[in-house]
Amino acid sequence: MREGITEIIDFVRQDPLPVLGLLLLSFSGVLLFRIHRKLQQIGDKSYELRIPSDAAWTVPRAYLKARLKQGWSPLPAYAVWGCAVFGIIIFVIGLFKL
Repeated sequence: MREGITEIIDFVRQDPLPVLGLLLLSFSGVLLFRIHRKLQQIGDKSYELRIPSDAAWTVPRAYLKARLKQGWSPLPAYAVWGCAVFGIIIFVIGLFKL
């Protein structure tokens, strides 16, 4: 158990960029789920989820439309896109540095 943890810590110290990229992508997913739940709570059906990758674009756009009526902050929608884009960029850079 102890050896596995030290191996993970050594990998993160050696090249933290892929780990940071995956963390940003995960945070983007958490934010996406949060705004999706907020839209479900108000009964908004203005978006249609066909494929999972489609959700990253349609749900934040529907959130931005609904936020005007609800008085919500636009920050979560923009944070989903920002974290996803920067997460992919940082992850790819980190993979090339391995």
